[in-house]
Amino acid sequence: MKKCYRKHNDLDADCSCCHLKEQLKETDAEDRISQLPSDVLVLFLSHLPMKDAAQTSILSRRWRYLWAFFSGTLDFDASLILEELRFPLGSGDRNSLLEERLRFVRWVNQVLGLHKALTVDGLRIIFDVGNEGDVDNWIKFALDKKVQKLELDFTDLRMADYSGLYSLPSHLFHNSSPSSLTALHLKRVNVTGGILEYLLSHCPFLEVLSVKNSSSLLSLNIRGPTLKLTHLELWCCRNFKKLEISAVNLVSLSYRGPEVVHFKYVPQLLELSVAGNFFKIVVDNVFEHSSFLSRLKTLNLHFPGPLKLFMTAPQQFPELSNLKYLELKVALLDFGDLFLLTPLTRASPSLHKLTLLASMIKTCFFNSLFIFGSLHVRVFFNETSLFTKENDIVFSFP
Repeated sequence: MKKCYRKHNDLDADCSCCHLKEQLKETDAEDRISQLPSDVLVLFLSHLPMKDAAQTSILSRRWRYLWAFFSGTLDFDASLILEELRFPLGSGDRNSLLEERLRFVRWVNQVLGLHKALTVDGLRIIFDVGNEGDVDNWIKFALDKKVQKLELDFTDLRMADYSGLYSLPSHLFHNSSPSSLTALHLKRVNVTGGILEYLLSHCPFLEVLSVKNSSSLLSLNIRGPTLKLTHLELWCCRNFKKLEISAVNLVSLSYRGPEVVHFKYVPQLLELSVAGNFFKIVVDNVFEHSSFLSRLKTLNLHFPGPLKLFMTAPQQFPELSNLKYLELKVALLDFGDLFLLTPLTRASPSLHKLTLLASMIKTCFFNSLFIFGSLHVRVFFNETSLFTKENDIVFSFP
């Protein structure tokens, strides 16, 4: 090898001696990282996504089992595979689903079986697992590991079919304490109001509760002076009959379902999203809810049918003095139906952004629609101003 007479820091990319020095520096750097204490390396790994942390096992013998002490979020999200199987769903695809389901269950069981950390931040399981007995063990694992965020999304290929949903058993929470939970997300999981109320009363740090597509949820009473709950989401629980809310810390509510919501005490509510038949109750009895509506900063209204069925002129609204963001999802029989929204926009003097998602039920012409400006947008129809303030407005006509 040619001897290098260059100074220590003066390296030449074409010099073999200098190239060797660079390789040695990189090797030394790698060795120094590997020589860090195990608890420091595990801390690094726990800030990575689970799959990336597991891949470090191939680096060297030193790293081979460190991933098993990963304490971040164990993320088993196979939703992309589920989408690939969704269409078309013939007999062959059903066989493929069964194969993927077995493969997914084996994957989760293997990782959880090898896991050695005392705690985990979160557990996410997203796949069509059916009514598998393994799910009980997964939940018990999470509770024993003092999980903070638990998400079970068992969306299946038969979206409208509620048969065969996994039912969350109450004994799991009596045998293992759920007190560490800060967020619970359940989708296509059958859960009763009794279980949810038990969790709310026994989880002093629970701030986020989301339940979607549960056929066994009939009623829910949210109350208690010590509740930490700040975000509540209830969607499409088809047999739901009653919801009462008395939550001093509740900031955000998203609800899609029948008109069974009773606001008892929500002094901190700032974000409200409603859809389904409950929307009509809000509109028809808007002044009864004016005490908290006037505090709202964000309001999302999704009309479940033609706008004319839910908004009748002249419709009056109390002043929404703090409202900054308004999103409306509407179905129109005629483009002129948008004028029914004028009282709502006029009642919002502080509005910064309006998002309008409109779909046409029948053909209409947009020859009279003009959009002016780039930052501030005003909309005119038949030369009459629909919105009186120059605020950001986003339109979408699919």
